Amino acid sequence: MKKIILTLALLMGVFAVQAQSLEQNKFFDNWSVTLKGGAIMPFQGYAFWPSARGIFGMEIRKQLTPVIGLGVEGEATINTTSWEKEPNYWGPKSPNIIDHTLAGMFGTVNLSNLFGGYKGKPRVFELEGVIGAGWLHAFHRTESANVYGNDYNSWYTKAGANLNFNFGESRAWTFSLKPSVVWDMNGDIMIPYRYNLPARACRT
Repeated sequence: MKKIILTLALLMGVFAVQAQSLEQNKFFDNWSVTLKGGAIMPFQGYAFWPSARGIFGMEIRKQLTPVIGLGVEGEATINTTSWEKEPNYWGPKSPNIIDHTLAGMFGTVNLSNLFGGYKGKPRVFELEGVIGAGWLHAFHRTESANVYGNDYNSWYTKAGANLNFNFGESRAWTFSLKPSVVWDMNGDIMIPYRYNLPARACRT
């Protein structure tokens, strides 16, 4: 069963405030809001640039310590059901602009601070590891999909990295590249369509 479906590449986080302090870290300290935009493509079996589609989203995050962070995120993909090379794991082609959405939680580990120690403020460049999980939703809305259910719900896991470039007097602003891989944990969503089976996973 194919479970790796998407890789998020060149996701850019902008306007992220990262005030990291070792002392007096209260609940409302060390929060950041990140706007994301970039490209998404299948993990394997497709040409890289011709298969790239748009993706955008937002995340809210709290830095618990200089090493550990937790957050929530939401993302939406554009025209991703146009990936129709057989076998097609993405569902029937949809006329919607937004074909898939992801909403979930994630955790980060600042590898630069973990192995290099915290210097009192963010470095000019920092590397973070990221893992996450959440809800994956597909908007089908086509004649064939209506036979089995319009939309599709699954859950996903993800793993990736944040390449953070910090700037400003206190380095409180960040430009970040966020490559990651997302797994659809329900596998091939086209099995019910291909074999005319009851669509357990496709009904909402």
